[in-house]
Amino acid sequence: MVDSNDVDVFVSYSHNDREQVRPLVEKLKAAGFSVWWDTEIQVGSRWRDVISDRLAHAKSICVVWSARSTERDFVRDEARHALERGILVPVLLDDTTPPLGFGEVQFASLADPATADKEMERIISSIRQLSRAGVGVDVWHTIENGAQATRSGAREADRFLKDVRARSDVLRQNPGSERALRDALRGVRQTYEVVIDAIDQFLSPLTKKLQIDLGLYAPIASGRMVDEIARRRGHCKRITQIYIESGGLRESLPSTVTTEGKETLDTLMSSIAGADQDLFERMTAVGSGLAMEGAVITNLLLAQQPQAAEAHLRQCASKLLPLQQELAQGMGRVDGLIVDLGLAWIIR
Repeated sequence: MVDSNDVDVFVSYSHNDREQVRPLVEKLKAAGFSVWWDTEIQVGSRWRDVISDRLAHAKSICVVWSARSTERDFVRDEARHALERGILVPVLLDDTTPPLGFGEVQFASLADPATADKEMERIISSIRQLSRAGVGVDVWHTIENGAQATRSGAREADRFLKDVRARSDVLRQNPGSERALRDALRGVRQTYEVVIDAIDQFLSPLTKKLQIDLGLYAPIASGRMVDEIARRRGHCKRITQIYIESGGLRESLPSTVTTEGKETLDTLMSSIAGADQDLFERMTAVGSGLAMEGAVITNLLLAQQPQAAEAHLRQCASKLLPLQQELAQGMGRVDGLIVDLGLAWIIR
């Protein structure tokens, strides 16, 4: 019996079509797929629980439409589940038309023996691409996890900005402050900007009503977007050096600044100086999620499942659009502080 965590394809069909469906199942197994259909339910098992478990873990669901199966509620339910997850592989066993709501998904037909072998190749190709896409339980967890980490980084950036604003009077009293703050604030702003741009590019087919195609998502899947984020984001490795070097910010502080005040500034500048390992990396964490989800969309397109690819993108958008709005607001706060400190030329 196939393990629930290793199901490449779940076959949904009418029991009355079992013998006609069996050759399809055997060919899928011969192609190297782990296949589950309900002949594998063990005696004594709670069959509804078993079916629900296999449906939840399957990487693709092959629904076999026929004159009989189109009338079965459970087949329709399983097909609807597959459609919602973006893993439906519909197959026609005869000349039946798929039920209302499923006709727009591209299907393969085994009704004509003359073309059955070629159609079988298409079925296998679709299932293989879905299997590679890793579409299954927690389909969009990579985007959600990346968004949460990015929000955490943005909260750290906000705390840094508040500390800078609270110490702005002291920072204005010495010549070293402009150099350190210039690099720090520019780095924060650059990071906000590149992540916002990456999300905008990823969602462009929805926001700009463009076609979802491989030309956009294949490069994202290859990691190009991650490389672009790394290249353009802020880097503050020199801030500590600028701060503590001879004649730098630390030594240029007026004698009127208390020891406690200097220690506060030490903490403030150190928090952003270590950002390459901390704040900035968290602010760009969503980039890895975009690459992984770009791979899912790429494989769905290769599997000739454009509707599923769009559904997947829309689900990603439900996490990304609120994040993009939050990041835009954060960048606005950076710009406001830059203007208040008289460093407005940074954003020109």
